[in-house]
Amino acid sequence: MSGFAAAETGAFTRRRVTIVLGTLTLLNLIGSGVLLWAIHRPGGLGTMMDFGAFWGAAVLALEGRGIEAYDIATLTAVQSEALGVPYGREMAWRYPPFLQVALMPLGALPLLPAQAVWTLFTAALYAAALLALAGRALGPGLTLAAGFAPATVTMLAVNGQTGFLTAALTALALVPLVHGRQGPVGQIATGVALGCLALKPPIGLALPVVLLVARRWVALASAALTVLGLVLVATLAFGTDVWAAFAEGLVGAASDSRASEVLDIQASVRATLLTVGSGDAVALGVQAVVSLVGLGLLVAATLGRLAPGFGAGGAALAALVSYATIAISPRVMDYDLLILVVGALAQLVRLTHRPAANWEHPVLGLAVLIPVADLASGMPLNWLLAPCLCASLVIAERQAQSGSASGASSANLSPGPGLPGGVSPPN
Repeated sequence: MSGFAAAETGAFTRRRVTIVLGTLTLLNLIGSGVLLWAIHRPGGLGTMMDFGAFWGAAVLALEGRGIEAYDIATLTAVQSEALGVPYGREMAWRYPPFLQVALMPLGALPLLPAQAVWTLFTAALYAAALLALAGRALGPGLTLAAGFAPATVTMLAVNGQTGFLTAALTALALVPLVHGRQGPVGQIATGVALGCLALKPPIGLALPVVLLVARRWVALASAALTVLGLVLVATLAFGTDVWAAFAEGLVGAASDSRASEVLDIQASVRATLLTVGSGDAVALGVQAVVSLVGLGLLVAATLGRLAPGFGAGGAALAALVSYATIAISPRVMDYDLLILVVGALAQLVRLTHRPAANWEHPVLGLAVLIPVADLASGMPLNWLLAPCLCASLVIAERQAQSGSASGASSANLSPGPGLPGGVSPPN
């Protein structure tokens, strides 16, 4: 949406879109405040959400009992003691030990202030990463309004999960790709951010494929060294036995992923099929097909065989990586969907270099609107997002290649004065 012309003509002008997205952002802030007040006010619901597990793990780590965080009874006892009442939401600690090391400073704070610090810090990191990715091309107002418009933001503000952090790391990993900085420094930056995404392995599956096909060996080596460094830090902090406890937690997570209350907050094709009553074999089979198609698109795009706009670098490829990250993962949660916003912003940056089809901006709006519809209706809709966005991007790039984007509106595409392109021209 920064391909909006200076003339500001057409339906999707910068001003109109910024107003709509800014309004949704404001509603998210209000909704988050109301929900947090309802939960934590005297006499309120009194239930801590997911962050209680994060805080409990941090407390145990500070006490030198980090390995015990993987025991749900011990973790729940810590949470209950902090609240002064039995903890009403059991949630096991399933993240890698190195995230627990990073959380340790929060264990020195009371539970509620710790959640506030965590949410504000990760949201600020997310905002900074989006500005680094797209702010120069789209402008800070539009970039931040788009980033905080999805209903996912309210979910994260209330439950304190990792969605802001994983989206921020994804954006930071893609900044060099978007801006054509594929030298050693850019590759190291990509690799370090990708390595940090090991905190949630199912979210880091797409980008390594692109780096491998593009022969970005420095980036891959940087990612591997980052993971090894994180493993070493966690091992020094908790000992080698913590990895056995973590492995047991992963087995438990695989079992829990079929529980109805967990399926309800997942956004993968597999989880949706299980929700509507399909068998495991059907759900896994369809997910495998979707994942293979997504990986095939990534390989073809990286090699430049889908359209010239992809190639081995650029904003279009970064957008496809973000969309495929969600599409190919068999376990993706609703709060991970901000990664799609990263992709949408990268695609909008791409529109500063090519015409948009007349349906392209509305499809990008799905990244904001479908999570709202999913939350309001209770229907599993979020799984539609990633496949639709992947298909939309590929079709648009192929239309641009053939020059047959008959619905393109040049008034909505030109960077215009004061809107320098944020990426190198497609190679």
